[in-house]
Amino acid sequence: MTRLKVRAAQTGQSSRNTLVELITLEAQQPTLAETAERTQRYARALREEHASQ
Repeated sequence: MTRLKVRAAQTGQSSRNTLVELITLEAQQPTLAETAERTQRYARALREEHASQ
């Protein structure tokens, strides 16, 4: 909690607003499963593109 208070003080925000901002940023990050699926789709597209050349 101390780190949160320090970060809030550094940005001039309340601890609550800082926490909401951190949670929002975290929620925007893809999950490991989403990242793995995106990587698989990308690799599949590259293989298909390479095979068609």
